[in-house]
Amino acid sequence: MKQSMSIPHIEPLFGKEEAEGVSEYILSGGWLTEFKHTKELERQIAEFLGVQHCFMVCNGTMALYVACAVLNVKSITVPDFTMIASPNAAKMAGAEVRFCDVDRQSLCVTADTLWHCENAIMPVDINGRAPDYDNVIPAVRQAGGYIIEDAAQAFGSFYRGKPLGTFGDIGCFSFSPHKIISTGQGGCVVTNDDKIATEIKRFKNFGRASSGGYDHDVFGVNLKFTDLQALVGLEQMKKLPARIEKKKTIFDRYRANLRYHVEFLPTDLEQTTPWYIDILTPHRDHLETALRAEGVNTQRFYPALHNTFWGGTRFPVSEEVSKMGLWLPSSPTLERWQVDYVSERIMSILERMII
Repeated sequence: MKQSMSIPHIEPLFGKEEAEGVSEYILSGGWLTEFKHTKELERQIAEFLGVQHCFMVCNGTMALYVACAVLNVKSITVPDFTMIASPNAAKMAGAEVRFCDVDRQSLCVTADTLWHCENAIMPVDINGRAPDYDNVIPAVRQAGGYIIEDAAQAFGSFYRGKPLGTFGDIGCFSFSPHKIISTGQGGCVVTNDDKIATEIKRFKNFGRASSGGYDHDVFGVNLKFTDLQALVGLEQMKKLPARIEKKKTIFDRYRANLRYHVEFLPTDLEQTTPWYIDILTPHRDHLETALRAEGVNTQRFYPALHNTFWGGTRFPVSEEVSKMGLWLPSSPTLERWQVDYVSERIMSILERMII
């Protein structure tokens, strides 16, 4: 194997279908901004998720921001282990952010960790895995709180057969370049509540109920999508079933290869489509460095966010996994031999350490 070979941690996958669709649209004189192709993408996503309303926005962070803003969230509990966009979006909307620890098996919140939920929670379906919603939802409702589900990493995953992103008052998704389907940048907000849907529609369009005119009924901003991106998304939606199967196949192959060398979180591939291939090992830092030297690119888990925001409170699970977690090459472009090559390098590196 040549040393010059490089396997990326993640890369997007677009084909000639996306290129031809965009080219044809531009040459036809399309205005690029949000119009009929965006509406069709919203319709297809809503149908896939089984929800009443879907609104495209410019990215996943703004999807979370919209959700917090239209629900007028004053205080929100966010898992300490998540991407920083989750708390940042809430802070942008003026909410006080409180953190909670996560479950060691799923890396998601639990009814027990949500001990100080007052106004709202933002459960994160981390890497396509779900909290125990059967217990989390009643605990939040009993406290009178909203649920804003951060499903940015969970498009194509389920909990007890129900699509993730559909368990809260509002669900939020991301379609950035490294997600299972991508529109370059982009995201969406989904809900089954007609009143909330009306507020979302107004908020993302300068606070007006219709697209034209100067009647701004409420405060709002410009978070519109573009038909240019929607055309890419529509082609990506056609490929979603194949992408889901490919991601599961990659995860299963890694897990079979490395089951005696690293820790894998419990993952039911009937329900979960892993966004990234995640492993835990006490030798994370050494493994990351050694793999990079051999042309294999990885990425560390997120840091425990309370350290970024203020420190003080201890959340032992998020602190532990943030120091042990590594995301392996996870692109949908990966071939079986590449998965095996990465696995072989990991086994060799760790075995040399033990010897």
